[in-house]
Amino acid sequence: MRWLRTWVVLVLLGLLGATSTFLGFVTALAQDLPDIDQFEQKQLEQDGAIYAHGTNGRWVRIATLRSPETRVVVGEDAISDAMKHAIVAIEDQRFYSHRGVDPEGVLRAVVKKVASGSTEGGSTITQQFVKNVYLSNEQTLQRKLREAAIAYQLEQRWSKDKILAEYLNTVNFGNGCYGIEIAARCYFGKSAKDLRPSEAALLAAIPRSPTAYDPVRQAKAARERRNLVLDKMVEQEYLTPEAGAVEKSMPLLPAGRKVGVTPTKTAQPFFVDYVIEQLKRRYGTEKTFGGGLKVYTTLDLAEQRLAERSVKTVLAGRGPQGSLVSIEPSTGRVKAMVGGWKYGTDRAAGESLFNVATSGRRQPGSSFKPFVLLAALDRGIQTSTEFVSKRQVFALPDSSTWVVSNDSNVYLGPISLSTAVKVSDNTVFAQLTRLVGPAKVAEMAKRLGIISPLDSDLAIGLGGLRGGVTPLEMAHAYATIANGGERVGGSVLFHTDAAEIQDPTLDPITIEKVVVPGAGPGGKARIDDNAPKSVRVVAEASALSALDAMRAVLDQDGTGRRAAFGRPAAGKTGTTEFNRDAWFAGMTPQRATAVWVGYVDTARPMETEFGGEAVKGGTFPALIWHDFMQAATRRLPYADWPRSPGVPNTVVAIDSRNWELAPSGCPYARALVLELAKVPAKTSRCSRVVAQVPSYVGYTLAQMRRRVLDEVGVTIRLVPRPAAAGETVDMVVDQEPEAYRTVPTGTVVTVFVSQEVTRVVVPDVLPRTPLVAREAIARLEAARFRVRIVDGLRKRGVPGSRVVGQDPRPGAPAPLGSVITIRVTGQYRSGVLVPKIEGVALTRARAKLERLGLTVVVRRPYGRAKADDVVYRVEPEPTSLVPAGSSVLLVTDPRRVADAARKASKG
Repeated sequence: MRWLRTWVVLVLLGLLGATSTFLGFVTALAQDLPDIDQFEQKQLEQDGAIYAHGTNGRWVRIATLRSPETRVVVGEDAISDAMKHAIVAIEDQRFYSHRGVDPEGVLRAVVKKVASGSTEGGSTITQQFVKNVYLSNEQTLQRKLREAAIAYQLEQRWSKDKILAEYLNTVNFGNGCYGIEIAARCYFGKSAKDLRPSEAALLAAIPRSPTAYDPVRQAKAARERRNLVLDKMVEQEYLTPEAGAVEKSMPLLPAGRKVGVTPTKTAQPFFVDYVIEQLKRRYGTEKTFGGGLKVYTTLDLAEQRLAERSVKTVLAGRGPQGSLVSIEPSTGRVKAMVGGWKYGTDRAAGESLFNVATSGRRQPGSSFKPFVLLAALDRGIQTSTEFVSKRQVFALPDSSTWVVSNDSNVYLGPISLSTAVKVSDNTVFAQLTRLVGPAKVAEMAKRLGIISPLDSDLAIGLGGLRGGVTPLEMAHAYATIANGGERVGGSVLFHTDAAEIQDPTLDPITIEKVVVPGAGPGGKARIDDNAPKSVRVVAEASALSALDAMRAVLDQDGTGRRAAFGRPAAGKTGTTEFNRDAWFAGMTPQRATAVWVGYVDTARPMETEFGGEAVKGGTFPALIWHDFMQAATRRLPYADWPRSPGVPNTVVAIDSRNWELAPSGCPYARALVLELAKVPAKTSRCSRVVAQVPSYVGYTLAQMRRRVLDEVGVTIRLVPRPAAAGETVDMVVDQEPEAYRTVPTGTVVTVFVSQEVTRVVVPDVLPRTPLVAREAIARLEAARFRVRIVDGLRKRGVPGSRVVGQDPRPGAPAPLGSVITIRVTGQYRSGVLVPKIEGVALTRARAKLERLGLTVVVRRPYGRAKADDVVYRVEPEPTSLVPAGSSVLLVTDPRRVADAARKASKG
């Protein structure tokens, strides 16, 4: 009992001490809090202004920061109960019970952060309102405590409905709509007091990420989150289950509704919108609009006009749109920014409020390859290292294969990395990515200035990203290379959104300084000077070596030859699958410029827009880059980079699995020209249990079947391939790895066997009047083809669910039963997505497809398929949209072949 009493006393004393300390800290903090009475008074508004660089060093006003142009403030009686319930249900379900701070929500957020590393907001609606209006987004403990203290005081003065109304007046609802009244008019053409539950739920869904849940461009994600809000409203008894079901059935937006607000009155609206977003992140909405801020930006109006003219001139009447961002490498300052189409809300007239330059995350294609090269240089691999340019087949961890080929199937044999950059050789860069490691490539891209989330798949080396990157990020990363490996950004943090970026140098500079009235000592104006700040992220010798290789891209036989304009320059082209995105990113010592061309609709290809030919990085983007850079650098002095001095190097054999020296006979050995200082000291304990790959080319299928599959220490995977002209049927025509190569025992050798196929003419489903999708599908299936659907397209004057494209083209011969891709306007709602089932046992894969109503066809290249076979290929490919009831082909291997492939990929 004595010990128990002692522990009780100690605990009570500890709690008393902690409470006293906390109260003392809060009391001291309270001395610095603003007078709560001022919140009851009407805030006197001051117009702010945004300036850009004009001629002769003059500042030119390009926009006015005036609150009434952005929102209409309404009281609590002018907002529907449905809207109040929706925002409470999704943002702060304990809003009506807490007093400004929710300890339970804070604890839940902390536990989730510790348990999973993910971030969940612990702030109440009252705290969010205080932050939006009265405080900055600075991520410090002092700011959070001030926010909590003010929120608690505010709750003692204001009713819950008043707090809700004031909060909803400050929120960004996307598409230029700020405040609940403007948002209700923008999306539904009605007042906030008339919103029904489904409409209120959509508006409550948007603030978490106005881009990700944009109901215009991200309708599927917006619908899912709207329905989540409705579920929360039912769960919290704001709606009955029956009413919730009715509201879920309502359309997302009124039919034919054109979403948008009056465009910003400025000649540079895209740039101004981006600057305003940065100001709101740092200063809050209230101070940004009506706070009297004087904002001095980096935009050079002369260069901006040149950029706009270059994009408009090259793409006039062509169809796709273009985006351009140009940065001064030595200062990190954005000099020009073209956001896309004409700024406005009339889509039929080719207008848009969407800023591709800052928000359009698109696949970069081969313009990402310099990041792979720099990751290799960072590990010591020199550009003189040779790789064999030839078709590559990679075994992936899921037992599937990734086949990499070059454009037009042109291969050069042994070539250096420098040559591979010049000709944009996919097969070499796929090998280099596997050698360096996809994670190292992603890390290098982030160091250079890419802030979008990146995965670590092998395809990253060819620019195959799950998300994508923006032209602003690409220009910043190329500026880092142009600046000799030093990344330059700002010294004031403006980027504090979901990316949780805390290093201001990761953002290029668009705001040079902000003058904040009355924010300094004695009520004097405070100047927030966003001076350039540099961070070395790549060795200078490595950056110069990369530049040396990238100069050749602009040579007469390089992929970017149309970009050359008579000054020292370097760059890289980029083109994605089906020509959906085309890039040219390049630099001189004084400017780094990224150009993107494409359609905002990510599924729409550019197959004929370049004079009847497909649009690639070396076409429109290179021409735009050429025109802009030639004009922009005309007023700048001549400049060039020094040639790379190189580093002491030697040829060594590296064990590619662990980056250690490879002993003689190691099957994982890779000869590299390596920087002397980065030659590993440790020798790998590499197994010498190896086999030599036999030559199978010329064997018949019958001969292959009679062979014992593992008699020479390798495992054989037979893959059928339609016979080309002149090839003997049922004969091995290719293999990977190549013959006589030394490999580890058990390596999977992929053997391609020619197959006789019946080729038929592809029916024409592209008549002058577009067919309805179901009719086109019926025609193709009647001809015994399988159909893959790419939907979501738009074409002026063509209604939804009509076919506007097909591949292969009409009249072309194609194997009977092969896959034909059709492109359809609008959403094709009768389709089924093929699931990802590579590496899955046949029984499980079959069951999964049959549950989706798909017909399963199984093929095993040799022998009869068994239940425990593993799927290694699926046609149509996973994530394809196919008609309901379609047949899906599964190609399988025996379990032991799949296991061997998995082990080989790990090696």
